[in-house]
Amino acid sequence: MSPPSIQYRELIEAMEAFVSGSRRSRDDVRHMEGLFATSPLDEDERFSDLQSALALFGAGEREHDERMLASECRYTLRLLHENTA
Repeated sequence: MSPPSIQYRELIEAMEAFVSGSRRSRDDVRHMEGLFATSPLDEDERFSDLQSALALFGAGEREHDERMLASECRYTLRLLHENTA
């Protein structure tokens, strides 16, 4: 099995771009959601809040949605980084 940093490279890049604020459009989030849904992370309970934040993005107040998704992206990035350390 390849290390998460390689296995999830495109998803990691999408989450980092969202957290940095450079890619926060609905299209960017939908792309990230697709990457997540096709990854093994989709089946991991630790990432269920990320899954929810992706699915609900745009359904509520944009500022709240962005804060929630950025928080879940940071959490996921931290876990993936810890698993490669």
